[in-house]
Amino acid sequence: MQLTLLKELSKLPEDTAIHSDSEDVAPNSSGMRAETPPSIALMRWNWGAMGFGWIWCLFHGMIAVGGAIAGAEAYVCFEGHVFLAVAMQLLTGALLALHGHQLAWRHRHYPGGVIQFFWRQRHWARFGVPLTILDASFAVAAFISSRGHL
Repeated sequence: MQLTLLKELSKLPEDTAIHSDSEDVAPNSSGMRAETPPSIALMRWNWGAMGFGWIWCLFHGMIAVGGAIAGAEAYVCFEGHVFLAVAMQLLTGALLALHGHQLAWRHRHYPGGVIQFFWRQRHWARFGVPLTILDASFAVAAFISSRGHL
């Protein structure tokens, strides 16, 4: 279901106005911390949240969470524990990724509704996957280089 929906959304031009005046469409509750629509609640993994972590939080209106994650990662990194900082980023990214779609819908308003939401999350995912791979590579490299220093 997700793959089909994303294929359809990929055909949507960027400047398309996404509005519907139909009465059978549910009201747009994005950004109101209301219940998540079923089409979004069924989605399981958010690659944008996984790859970008605290940056993703800031862009989705979760400033306190994003700031806390960034601060903790920076503190650990500046203390000289690079492996721990990268591991924290992967762990917090995984936690955000598990609930990312619901968090994004509840904390950021999407004027175009569900279609605009899927369109934006697809763009986050496009860059989140390679960044996650890069983060994992850094974690492995940091672990290998710090084996004797733990």
